[in-house]
Amino acid sequence: MAVTGIDLGNFKTSVAFQHKGLESRAFFVSVFASKLDHEDVNVLRARVESRKRLAELQSRCERSPKDDALQQQLASYVNGLRFPHWFLPNISAFTDELIEEAGLHFGESVWHHLTRIGGHKARAAVQRLKAPQGGVDILGKEYNYFDVDRDRLNPEQEDSLFEDYSCARTVLRWVRERFCSLGHLGPGDRHVAVLGVPPGAPPFVKATIFMLGLDAGFDAVVLRAEPELVARSLMLPAEKPCLVIDIGAGTTDICLFIPVSGATILDPKLQETIPKASFAIDRKLEELIRGEIETKHPRGAKFYWPQLPQEHLSYWKESCTQASWETLKSTKEHHNTFLYEYKVDEKIKFFDVSTILDGEYVTRAFDLVLSEEIKRGVKQALDPQGKETDTERLLAIHSGPAAQRTVIAGGGSQIPQIHDLVRKVLGPDHRVRTVPDHLNAVADGARFFARTLWEDDWKAIALEQREWRRKHRIERPQHLGEWYREWREKMQNGELRETLRYNMNF
Repeated sequence: MAVTGIDLGNFKTSVAFQHKGLESRAFFVSVFASKLDHEDVNVLRARVESRKRLAELQSRCERSPKDDALQQQLASYVNGLRFPHWFLPNISAFTDELIEEAGLHFGESVWHHLTRIGGHKARAAVQRLKAPQGGVDILGKEYNYFDVDRDRLNPEQEDSLFEDYSCARTVLRWVRERFCSLGHLGPGDRHVAVLGVPPGAPPFVKATIFMLGLDAGFDAVVLRAEPELVARSLMLPAEKPCLVIDIGAGTTDICLFIPVSGATILDPKLQETIPKASFAIDRKLEELIRGEIETKHPRGAKFYWPQLPQEHLSYWKESCTQASWETLKSTKEHHNTFLYEYKVDEKIKFFDVSTILDGEYVTRAFDLVLSEEIKRGVKQALDPQGKETDTERLLAIHSGPAAQRTVIAGGGSQIPQIHDLVRKVLGPDHRVRTVPDHLNAVADGARFFARTLWEDDWKAIALEQREWRRKHRIERPQHLGEWYREWREKMQNGELRETLRYNMNF
């Protein structure tokens, strides 16, 4: 039996695959774009070759670490690729390919071209699927797929939701087929998957991600909370409690795991979701940068600030938190990348943000946006009824010192000195650590969890879900609403939830 763990990320999907004793293989797919014209495709393909060159340079630098000229050359190439630190440690694991029949291109280089190819051609499908209640996506597009208060889809946006679902399904199918090929799976081999989901997401998100897995062709699918899978990936002892703070793109999930019957589980009551995370930090970062720019002009000057794409802010933040930042910004290629264009007293001006940007800037933005929220969230997760004022007593109630086992996961775990800041916020008794691999923690935890289920358990799950696949096919927009109503009804059954290993609010 082949198992796959999936972290369906907003802008990068990580997958861990294992079959018949093969080592776990990591695979990453970032944002995908559709309807690229011929010129764009050629540019993107050229970037694939550039990335191969980058891998070669990195290898040479590892062999000759004291070669300054080679280090400068590497820095120039790093600056030419958006978010290279996502894949440099796993450079052979990333994909950058085009599915011509579906009109989809996906891979790291899409980041570089989001603004160039235009918002109508770039997709942020997974982001919108995981936060269907709306707002603004990374491209600045306003949407509202799901009415949380009325617990139903908004009919006027069903077509857009179905288009996003179809794009995500195409990529997930392709990933599954790729691994079937790599693992030489035959018709008789069962291929099952565990998918991570945000524990505080609306039930519609869980129903959609669940059906995505079935639609992608997996024989059986199990959903688990992303923070729990982080804990699994770290192989935390089952006899001790653990507090996981998962700082994602749009939300921060705080979950307490407690030992029950020899296993560490997530109690649905002991969790809290904060609707702020990396996106909010990015915008606070922009606010701080604007404040710095204003000090360089006379008092009373009139400023006009064009809306910066989220992609720009994310790139600035991600770049300046890397160890290679000083080398990166010393290269001549960085200047255009970090120019902030604005208008003051009707004159266009440019400011090179790399002159003021550093890791402390990001840490300061995080502190202003999330520190107090996390402090309140931890208290709420530990004491959902609000009956206990003493946090240390709360920790003692939950079978031991969870404060001694606090883990920070998600993209936010890469913020410099984040563990020191969180320990300062939560108190000196908290021993805070960050996940060693923020890219693959959820996917690898999902793979690990999949291996813990017995073959007979997977057979029972597959048998149950075979009937669901036969009855429900997402081929038209209205099918999503029909499936969601069916999901809500099915998940009322506690025995079924136990069979499916479903341990969250539904």
